[in-house]
Amino acid sequence: MFKKAAVFTDIHFGLKSNSKVHNDDCEEFIDWYIDQAKEHNCETGIFMGDWHHNRNSLNITT
Repeated sequence: MFKKAAVFTDIHFGLKSNSKVHNDDCEEFIDWYIDQAKEHNCETGIFMGDWHHNRNSLNITT
């Protein structure tokens, strides 16, 4: 299996009326999450769900 994992969930791209600011914040969080996982020598990343808040209305410009 693996010794150490970084886990996150419920990013909800498209929340807050599909705000570009919110979607940019989500991307910044993911960048931070990856940096933290690397810094702590995590060998596995696990996303538990709820990537899109409403995938039918996701702002695809972000």
